[in-house]
Amino acid sequence: MVTLTEILTDGMEPADGIQVGRELAFRPTAVRLDHILAITDGLAMAIINEFTAAGIAVPDDVAVTGADHNSAAWGGANSSSDAFPGFPEVAPP
Repeated sequence: MVTLTEILTDGMEPADGIQVGRELAFRPTAVRLDHILAITDGLAMAIINEFTAAGIAVPDDVAVTGADHNSAAWGGANSSSDAFPGFPEVAPP
């Protein structure tokens, strides 16, 4: 069963992703999300940074995907940017 949860931010800048990343990183493991699809790669990168700082392995513990194919957010081409998560429930092929 797939459960989708929408998490709202104040904006779409990396600073907004930092706030969300910190909130999500400190959730108990039992209620931690398995995958996060961020609307921008900047948000995704900020969330990844916060998870990494909290000792959460990405993508092993939580997969994080950005959705706007902005390679500048990753400092260049990155295979995890805009990667199809492989869940047909999220995006059927």
